[in-house]
Amino acid sequence: MLGLQLVLLTMGLAGLNFTGQAIDFIRHEVAGSPLPAAGFRIAFPAGWSPVGTLAAIASLILVLALGRAVLNYVYTILINRLTQQEIVPHLRGRVYDKLQRLSFRFFDANSTGSIINRVTGDVQAVRMFLDQVLIQSFIMVISLAVYIAYMASLHVGLTLACLATTPVLWLGAAAFSRRIQPEYSRNRDLADIMVRNLAESIQGMPVTKGFGREAEDREKFVRSNDAVLNQQRSIFWQVSLFSPAVGFSHPRQHDGAARLWRLACGA
Repeated sequence: MLGLQLVLLTMGLAGLNFTGQAIDFIRHEVAGSPLPAAGFRIAFPAGWSPVGTLAAIASLILVLALGRAVLNYVYTILINRLTQQEIVPHLRGRVYDKLQRLSFRFFDANSTGSIINRVTGDVQAVRMFLDQVLIQSFIMVISLAVYIAYMASLHVGLTLACLATTPVLWLGAAAFSRRIQPEYSRNRDLADIMVRNLAESIQGMPVTKGFGREAEDREKFVRSNDAVLNQQRSIFWQVSLFSPAVGFSHPRQHDGAARLWRLACGA
């Protein structure tokens, strides 16, 4: 999968290079600007018309875009097969095996709902961390290094100008991570309470029906469910405000900053 990402990265750089070549060619034909020598450039036959040359460059860009779309599809299939068919079942099996070897004191101190939530929800959280944070952060670091090197090879001054806001963005992302992390912890506690109420309600269903307490149990579950919903809504609002703010200040670094706070939050 790393090799596939390197191929995608190379194709992305090639697409940017051909786009720049098309812009330079248009400036050359319209304003008579000299064609720059930097970057990898394809030499087209001198007898071609300007429209034909632009059509050839556009065709190359289109082919690269289609190729990237196909490879991204293949990558998505492979990464989901790795996480959903190998990592998640293995982790659940390991967690359940660990439960079999724990003492009675552990089960006395933890509710059934909390344990169920750990086996199901926490395993998915680990899967999301591996897929959306760890792997993506590794890819992001490689991508940033390659793109910065490519940009610097074209124009050092413009590269430094593009990176001028990077320290501010990363500091802002780190501050946001410290602020949002307690919210995620609180959300996990509320989810444990909701699952515990559900488990207790199902286990005690004969008693509930015997005493006609269905309405009270339903109201209790609705309250715990609403508490989780309101907490998640608060988190989503903060994230929704933070992400566009980062994208507005520096669109190219939006994904990197977003992954940084996810990494710090363990989301």
